[in-house]
Parts: sequence; C-alpha cells; structure tokens
Amino acid sequence: MEELLALKPLETHGVSVKCLRDIGQTLLNILARTSWALNMLDATSKIPSGILVGNVMEFGNYDQCLDVKVNKPWGSFTGQHCLVLLPISPQSFNFSSALLQGSDLDYISLGLSLCIPSTCKPEDLQYGLSFINKNLTVSPLLCHTQDEPPLQTIEWIAIYVLISLVVLCVFSTSYDLLFTEKDKHNKLLTTFSVYTNGKNLFTTESSSGSLEALHGIRFLSIVWILEGHVMMFVTQTPSINFLQSLELGRTWLHTISESAPFAIDTFLLMSGLLISYVFMNSMKSGKKFNILLYYLHRLVRIMPVLGLLTLIQVSIVRRMGYGPLYEFAVTKKIIEPCVDYWWTTLLHVQNYVNPLKVCVPTSWYLAVDLQLYLISPIILFGLLKKTRITYVFICTASLIGIIIIFIQSSLTEISPNYVHINLQMPASFYYTHMRYVPWLIGIILGYILHETTAWRSEVKFGLSRLSKVIVTCGWLFAILCTVGSIISIHPFSQKDYVYNPIEASLYFALTRPLWSLGVAWIIFACVSGYGGILNAILSWPGFRPLSRLTFCIYLLNFQILGFMVFTLKVNPYINSINQ
Repeated sequence: MEELLALKPLETHGVSVKCLRDIGQTLLNILARTSWALNMLDATSKIPSGILVGNVMEFGNYDQCLDVKVNKPWGSFTGQHCLVLLPISPQSFNFSSALLQGSDLDYISLGLSLCIPSTCKPEDLQYGLSFINKNLTVSPLLCHTQDEPPLQTIEWIAIYVLISLVVLCVFSTSYDLLFTEKDKHNKLLTTFSVYTNGKNLFTTESSSGSLEALHGIRFLSIVWILEGHVMMFVTQTPSINFLQSLELGRTWLHTISESAPFAIDTFLLMSGLLISYVFMNSMKSGKKFNILLYYLHRLVRIMPVLGLLTLIQVSIVRRMGYGPLYEFAVTKKIIEPCVDYWWTTLLHVQNYVNPLKVCVPTSWYLAVDLQLYLISPIILFGLLKKTRITYVFICTASLIGIIIIFIQSSLTEISPNYVHINLQMPASFYYTHMRYVPWLIGIILGYILHETTAWRSEVKFGLSRLSKVIVTCGWLFAILCTVGSIISIHPFSQKDYVYNPIEASLYFALTRPLWSLGVAWIIFACVSGYGGILNAILSWPGFRPLSRLTFCIYLLNFQILGFMVFTLKVNPYINSINQ
C-alpha cells in the first residue's frame, strides 16, 4: 500500500479519486505481474536509442495500450495512450542546435508515451509529472482511448452530402447504361454518370489543334510537386535517423526535390498560355465574348471539388485516421484553419488573408490562378486590339514583378534553404504579386502560338522551317535556364551556408522568370516540330488521361501524405529511397 499512500497528496490538488485509485491499482498489479498491468507497462515508452541522431519521439506501443480493458470489483477502465512532450533548448544537447539550424524554432520537443488508465484526465497526468519536471506538457489532443465522441452536426451534414453524391452517381450511371439510345439521352441526367465521365476521363483521343506536349509537362510537373511535398513532410516526420535524413536532403540527388516549387511556375505558365491561346482562337472563329460565362466557367470547374474538400476537412477528417500524432496534427494543421478561415478558401483570398493557416493547404495556387484569371480579359483584349502597346505593358509589368520579388525577399529575409526541421514556406511564397511573372510569359507564349498556327502547319509539311542556328540557340538557352535554375539552389541548402540577402533575393527574383522562359521554349519547340525525342515523350497518348487527373491530385496529395505521416505508430528509418 506504500504506492497508494505516496499518491494520496495528489488528491488535494484536483487529481480525481478514480485516477489515483486506478494508478495505484496499476502499480500494485505490475508488482503482482498481472497480464493487463504488464501490457500497460510494456506499451509505455522506454528511453529510445539514437537520440543524438534525432530520434526524439518515442510512441511506445499505441495499439497495445488502447487494447487494455480492465473490469474489476474495485473499478473499471481502458488503456489511454498519452504522448508527453519535454522542450529541449539548444544548450541541453549538442544535437539540438543542429536540428534547429535554418528553422524558426527555439527548441525541439522530446516525446515519450505513457499508457495510463482512461479515468485520468490529461491535466491529472500533467500535474503528476510536474513533480518530475515542470516543463513537461500533456496536450488533450495527444491522449487517446478507443472511445469515440458522438457525431457533430457538421459531420452529419458532410455524411449526408457524400451519401447524396453516391446516390446521384448510382442513379446517373444506371440511367446512362440502361437507356442505350445515346442520342436521346438527357445530358443533365448523365452529369454524374461514372461510365460516361470515366470514358471521357481516360480516353487517349485528342481534339485537333490541341498542344499535345502540354499533357506530358502537366503530369510530370505534378509528380515533381509530389516529390517536393514528400520532402516537406520528411522535415516534419519523427524518424529514427532524423539528422541523417536532413543530410540526405543536402545531396545533389535531392536538389531536384528542393527545386519542386518551379513546377508551380510551370503550371502558372501553362495557365496563361491556355487562357491566351484559347481566347485568341475563339475570337478568330467569330465567337462573342461573354465575361459572365468566362468567369462562371472557371468557377464551375474548381468550386465543387474545392467546396467538398473544405466540408470534409472541417468535419469528418478527424475520424479518417488514428495514431499518436493524428488528432493533434489534423486539429492544428487542418481543422482549426478550416473552422476559422474556410471562407477565405471559398472566396479565393487565402493567399493573402492568413496564408499560413489555409484550410486546404494546396488551394493557395487556385487563389493565385483565379486572381490572375479575373484580370486576364484586360490583357487579352489589349493583345487583340493594341498588340504592341500590350507587349510593352507585359514586359514592363514583368520587370516590375522581378523587382518586387527582389525587394520582398530582401525585406522579409526569405532563405532558399529548404533543408531544416519543420519546413514551412513563408507567407510571401503564396502572394500573387510574387507569382505573376511566369503567368505573363504564358500569356505571350499563347499569343505567339496562335499567331504562328499557319506557319506551324507549313513546318509540319516541310514548307517552312527555322534555321539550325535559331533552334540550337533556343535549346541551349532552355537548358541553361532550366538546369541552371535547378542546380542554383544547391549551395543554399548546405550546412555552412550563411544567409546573404542579396544572393537569396537574386535567386528568387531571377530563377522563376528564367525557368519559365526555358519551359516556354520547350513548349514552343515541341508544338512547332523541333522537339525531337522530347516531344515524342511529352506527347505520348498515355499522358492525356493522366494530365486530366492533375487537378484532383494537386488538391488531395497534401492530405494523403499527411494521412500517411500522421498515422505513424512507429518511427520510420529514412533513406535516399523512401525519402
């Protein structure tokens, strides 16, 4: 009974009687080697090995703890898994300063897991541990049992919406398949048909006049973004060899991953290109421009998926996974931003209004794209009516954009070093005024491709051609711009790099337009018949259905990667393959 007497003073400080009783009984049953008590002890963390190489988070055995069920005459409870955090300052261990290098954090947290009775609240555990170390913290979001809270109203709404969509798909697909006379189909009733939409989605056929190379560029760009996001999550994922995994990010092999933000510039370039190219072709064919339909068309394409994803993240996402970190990470990174700022996402202002707390993390690009889309008619009609003046305006605006990027980067001291713990992009990463130059280059490229349509047909039939000198210089320029932009980030990621505002600002100001100009030549050369084997690869028919999936892949990839990371129950070992 000595263990029980030692716990008695805690009762006077708000620790519940049941908690004290069950902890005392657990200690007694550990001494008696009772199976359930030994399971609780076994599921509790021990001091992990590899702390000096970054293994600072020990989860114990999550499922083993939650599976404990005790029903005795003196009381009943289930196992509760709690992750206890202890902040470590750089002065505590030499490794701590290495972990914090390049980040905006003042400390890291050493995490150890305890398996305690469910009758104990997190604040009970917090108070008890304060006698050991007052800096130990226990968050309610890091304590879990098998009990699930009842569904909230917003969760029921999300479930009803999802069920309604499934019903609509079943009904629409049944109508589509049962009524075989396709010419008499009501198009509205086949809107949600899995058969028709699937057939349109996965077809490898293309319409005449389409720019085939864009399909390959679009898909490869989304793969590149995925690789960049994987690297970002590695900097936030507890691992056995965290310090070593950061060192892998400094190698030449991973320079490509660090340069993944250039894929965003590629998408902005293609967005401007297609807006300009389609608009010019439409005006040439004699169609009238309806600005309301122009804007409505874009909103109809993006709002259903974005709205549904926002609803899911503000409601049932907390029930879509479980693990030691899941509830904490999902609440802090998804639910709270969605509850507070869902309206910024639906209004497409999230890249300026609280850009570091975005409901759908990747939706900032949609805001940038839509904001540029809203002003595009002014530029497009300018190119159509006053071509030379608009050319001058675009070049001037691009030069101003480069200067803005340089000044903004200097003032906010943004570093291109992406290899450090808890990698987070700065707010200026999401601003439209820091992103519009590639889009303007795309607008010009789209106009050029429209104006050279007849010439490209002549090239196709051998009636005209570019000189070898121009083609060679064009490809050398493209290689220098693209490869140079990628490898230029390598020095910034090294451990001995010391922040220099001029170097960093020049990197941000120059690499984005140079990269875009290089990709612009690649697109022009490929669609004009000067792409060679690269055009054959990018124009492969298999890329057509894959490129149609890029929008949903882009919106969902962050959540899927987060699900994979935040549901971890043991620390992974990171190497050059799984990174």
